[in-house]
Amino acid sequence: MGYVNSTVLRLLGSPARGLLDGRVCALRYQARRTGRTVTLPVQYAPTAEGLLVVAGQPEHKTWWRALRRPYPVEVLWRGVWRPAVGEVVEAGARAAALAEYRRTFPRTPDGALVICIAVGGSGPAVFRERSLLGRWTRWVTLGETVGFAVPAVVGAWTAGVSPFVGVPALLAAGAVEGTVLGAAQAHVLRQAIPGLPVRRWIGVTGVAAVFAYLMGLLPSTVATGWPTPAAVALGSAAGVALLLSIGVAQWTVLRAHVARSASWIAVTAAGWLAGLAVFLVVAMPLWHEGQPLWQTVAVGTFAGLLMATTVAVVTGLGLVRLLRRNDVRPPPSLDGPPSSTRPFPRWRSGGRADRPRDGAQGTVAALPGMR
Repeated sequence: MGYVNSTVLRLLGSPARGLLDGRVCALRYQARRTGRTVTLPVQYAPTAEGLLVVAGQPEHKTWWRALRRPYPVEVLWRGVWRPAVGEVVEAGARAAALAEYRRTFPRTPDGALVICIAVGGSGPAVFRERSLLGRWTRWVTLGETVGFAVPAVVGAWTAGVSPFVGVPALLAAGAVEGTVLGAAQAHVLRQAIPGLPVRRWIGVTGVAAVFAYLMGLLPSTVATGWPTPAAVALGSAAGVALLLSIGVAQWTVLRAHVARSASWIAVTAAGWLAGLAVFLVVAMPLWHEGQPLWQTVAVGTFAGLLMATTVAVVTGLGLVRLLRRNDVRPPPSLDGPPSSTRPFPRWRSGGRADRPRDGAQGTVAALPGMR
């Protein structure tokens, strides 16, 4: 991104944003293929239903191609990041949209490519709370159950072996569990929080899971023979670190996208505390020394399912509350129920949104240096 764009983005997020607010906003979304976050400043024209953005010289740029179908985005508009849905206006409806845009920017040429941004409208970027909670609970339960099956098998297989073999095996299994859990969470969050870096979320969750397993194994591995007060102190400190590990790691990603996101640390700690309590209450009475390996694994898997469900419900409720506190409704001219789940239904022609023909001249509505 060029120096000019970086400067404009900083200005839009500063108290001096009034210099640009009436004509420039920032657009942020997650690239479909790479998953990277794309953030760029664009000129916009306000309408009764939302914002219109034009891609300048579209044949030389790629950023707009993710929006050829309705796609969740965020708009930094009037100093606040707002959820929205963006889509390139179809060829048959482009003239009407361009006429609207020219009310603000009269010199826009005929070959411009228009993108409509439905701010606060219905679509993948704006989840109703029940829908979000339901999706989160299903996917996190599935992810944690599948992921935990690996440590359950490894733990049963390494029972009684040397710590030099068992500990590395369990840490590796913990990495698998954390990665699968992070992927399941990211599947929901990538739509609930547009622009969230999915790969980073999955990566920090996997690393945090390894750390959590290390903290869980630490007292029984190194504190054998220690005086009781020292062993209790070590176990307490390791337990606190275990409960905070995943929440702290995920907060480092979440804080750039959600205000007051530090509460996510407490939410995840509460979820894992409740989940682990359920696991121990169910599994410990059913595990017996000398029982067949399949029975040990079956008990662990069943208890893991209950643990996963508990964690999913507790963290899901916390997520809904966190996003509710961050919900900023658009001003009255943009508020109200949308007439379609796709942006700007009055500008739909039934055709496809065509790419600009070679040589088409687009207006320079994007700022200089934008690619």
